[in-house]
Amino acid sequence: MVQDAPSGNDFGHRESRRGDRAEGVYHVVLPDGRKQTVEYESDQDGFKPRISYEDVGAGSGYDSNRQADYNNDYNNGPY
Repeated sequence: MVQDAPSGNDFGHRESRRGDRAEGVYHVVLPDGRKQTVEYESDQDGFKPRISYEDVGAGSGYDSNRQADYNNDYNNGPY
């Protein structure tokens, strides 16, 4: 799991396996501030996700990671 407030990153993953069967969950905070959670099962019949969303507050996602001192200037000089 990664939870880093200064950068706005919040995501994680957990999985268990037995033979050809896997089940797990992963989550990520989206740019709009919602948390997307995917619970899943996977076996020889395919991948079966259950997707849900939770409002964790507008601006909580990584789109709030703005660096005021970021400079996008670059030199177009000869190569």
